[in-house]
Amino acid sequence: MTARTVTILLFLLCVFGRKGAAQWCPPNIGLENGTFDNWGGSPMTQSPRRPEVRLVSAASGNDSIGGFPKLCPYGGRYSALMTKPGVLLEYVVDVPRGVDTFTVNCFYALVMQHCEHLQFMPPRFLIRAFDMVTGRDIACTPINLDTRKMDLFESSDYNDPMGGSYYFRRWTPLSLRLEGVSGHLVSINFTTQPSTCDEKHGKLVYAYVDMKEPCDEISAAAPYCSDQGVQSLLGPFGYRAYTWYNENFSQVLGHTQNVTLTPSQPVASGNYWVVVEPFDSVGCRDTIKAPVSVMESPPPPRTSDTAVYCKMQVSVALASVKPDPGCYLVWYRDSTGGLPLPGPPVPSTLSTGMQVFWVAQQRLFGCESKRSAACVRVVDSWTISYTINTLQACLVGNRFFLTNTTPPLTEAIGFWQTTNGTPTRVPFGATVSHVFDHAGTFSGLFMLRNAGNCDAELPVIIKVLPAPVARIEPSGENCIGVFGSPVRDASVAATGDPIASWWWKVQGTVSTTQVPQSVTLVAGLMPAKLCVVSAAGCRSDTARSTVTIGARPIAAFSVTTACSNDSTPLSDHSYMPAGFLGQPVSAWQWSVDGAPLSNVQSPRVLLPPGRRRLQLVVASNIGCRSLPHDSLIDVRPAPGTTLSWSDSCAGRNIFFSVRDSNNTGVTQWWWSFGNGPFVRGMAAQQHRYSVAGNYGVRIASVSGSGCRDTLRAPLQIYDIGAPSFQDTLAVIGGPVPLSGGGPPGTRYQWSPAFGLNSDTAAAPVAVADRDQSYWVYALSPKGCDRRSFVTVRRMRGADIYIPDAFTPNNDGKNDLLRPVVVGIRELRYFSVFDRNGERVFHSTDTRSGWDGRIKGTPAGTATFVYVAEGIASDGRRVFKKGTVTLIR
Repeated sequence: MTARTVTILLFLLCVFGRKGAAQWCPPNIGLENGTFDNWGGSPMTQSPRRPEVRLVSAASGNDSIGGFPKLCPYGGRYSALMTKPGVLLEYVVDVPRGVDTFTVNCFYALVMQHCEHLQFMPPRFLIRAFDMVTGRDIACTPINLDTRKMDLFESSDYNDPMGGSYYFRRWTPLSLRLEGVSGHLVSINFTTQPSTCDEKHGKLVYAYVDMKEPCDEISAAAPYCSDQGVQSLLGPFGYRAYTWYNENFSQVLGHTQNVTLTPSQPVASGNYWVVVEPFDSVGCRDTIKAPVSVMESPPPPRTSDTAVYCKMQVSVALASVKPDPGCYLVWYRDSTGGLPLPGPPVPSTLSTGMQVFWVAQQRLFGCESKRSAACVRVVDSWTISYTINTLQACLVGNRFFLTNTTPPLTEAIGFWQTTNGTPTRVPFGATVSHVFDHAGTFSGLFMLRNAGNCDAELPVIIKVLPAPVARIEPSGENCIGVFGSPVRDASVAATGDPIASWWWKVQGTVSTTQVPQSVTLVAGLMPAKLCVVSAAGCRSDTARSTVTIGARPIAAFSVTTACSNDSTPLSDHSYMPAGFLGQPVSAWQWSVDGAPLSNVQSPRVLLPPGRRRLQLVVASNIGCRSLPHDSLIDVRPAPGTTLSWSDSCAGRNIFFSVRDSNNTGVTQWWWSFGNGPFVRGMAAQQHRYSVAGNYGVRIASVSGSGCRDTLRAPLQIYDIGAPSFQDTLAVIGGPVPLSGGGPPGTRYQWSPAFGLNSDTAAAPVAVADRDQSYWVYALSPKGCDRRSFVTVRRMRGADIYIPDAFTPNNDGKNDLLRPVVVGIRELRYFSVFDRNGERVFHSTDTRSGWDGRIKGTPAGTATFVYVAEGIASDGRRVFKKGTVTLIR
């Protein structure tokens, strides 16, 4: 369930009086001492951090929810604030004997969080008069005020972050008549009581309380305002209904709290009477006498300059007019006549233009002044402005002061948003400050808010500069005997803010240049300090460093035999003088003929042939450099190996020869053909490659001066390949295709030409009618050649020939048993059976045969039966059957 919150603001003014002793008044009953002396109840203080009850004054301003002054406007310098639910404020009156009746006039309003559901009790405010002698409440009390009496309250425009609604009752005087209390102690107490709504969200109630000093007993009055000729009838505050009568109750004069009789004859004495009807639970029905008195009106209130609002701005009640002490304001819409407004007017901001309200001031139970005009202007725009002490500052000690120079606009609020956090409120004409905790460029805003159409923003771009960082580095030559500065500036400046000044202190000597003063360096430790300042004035911390002044190292090296084609090892032998063991050599600079060579301690380098000047300069770990150490060396030329060979065909002897193109006097040649080891030999060698392929030849040479060279040459060996034919059987007159088998471009010569359709073709056809043998000579495009021989045998008719024995011993000869067909276009089958009649081989392909295995196991020497059937070229069936012997 969701409870609706109602805020009730209470201002309470109590004015005490008694019959027979008009000047008697309890001490500090109106808090005019500026303390809580003679008061009791909850803990009270003037300036606590979290008080339950505290004093407020005119400097406290207006209440944030009700918009009314926190200080009672009916006179006095101090009022009391009851800050929360559950607070008791009490004043005990010791009533003198003989004082039987006195009057209390109370002004009140309330702040509560209203319970949405009727089964809950909302927060309440109680006014109670308790006779401590009889132990009973005095008649017509306690007065119980809560938001269930909604006709007593107004709605507030306060924006609650929790989404609650607020209601308040303006200062409302209430007159109490206390009778029969002579010689008694009477407790006048005020209590803010919490609600019984759900406990998750507490319900707000607080009250402002005051009592008038000096005391009197007036609860109704009939002042005759002599300067205006007006007879006023002023009734007590806080009642539901009023009826006014003349002195003898023969005539009803009015039915409002205040009645004005005009024209009126001057009256100096007498009485009028008013009958009052209370609100429910707020007092008793009573008949009160209003004595006549002659008074003068107070002066009209002083109004300020025209109040300015902006169109569509959330409007609030006018609060710029202040009454004189002892008076309160009465607002009207017209300059004369009309009924007073219930409180300060709230101007409309729906459209632009001028609005005029009228305000008078009235003394309590006294005359009302003439009215003054209070002007309101509603505008459509408003110019905002600000000033700031600077837009750029150093991080250390930064503080920016922004002043709101915008002309005042009623209820509008100026803000300075420096970062993404909560904006800082800047009242009109006020100055606020901000300190940034880190460097950077901050894009902020100066804003006018709560101003309707006049809400506006201006950029506030601030640059906070980081301090430069002072750093000290040793100079390059911190060595004994050097005249110079042992340190140099390595400070780091912020981007866009260069370093502009320096302060050095080196070995006790102060200088203000970027490079400190030069001195002759001696061995030992030298202290240094540096502080820098940027162009914007940002100062660094002071950097401190201690520099070691050391000795120069001594460069030395050695070189072994140097050849132009091999890296030469350079051996460093540099050292430090005696007594400087803690300063080792740590840097090396090698050069040859003046050109940089290496910065490695002992490098291997490749040098061009000839006489070369080699130089080494070394440095210690603190930067001291040696004198150069030079040496002339002879870089001997390496052998220049040039290889040639005679042929590139497999199966031929290839002759290789090598020579030294650099004329270095080679004394040794080492050969390796393929991947084999090197073998020493002469400059001419021969080698045969059995098959074609890619091979490598390596030749290593050694000159008379000991320089070496190795040549690696790729070599491709070619071959013409084996012929693709074999001796064959054919039917007399049948064509037999032959093939030379060489690669494309190979040339052929067949002989004899008898029975061939061509003696130079790559694949001629033999058609001779008798047996004939042929030679073929083939020459490939790479120059490789081959001679081959083939015989074509002729048979009279189609037949299947099967040998009567074979030897499957994997020697490449007669290992397979297969049929040889002549004039057979199709082999139907060829099968072999053992002596038990079990088939051990079967095929329909003349190219495949039996290898002598039975189910994968080699068979022993034995005799087998074969059968074969084929279809001849002319369609005849050819059948062969016989025996064959397998010989192991």
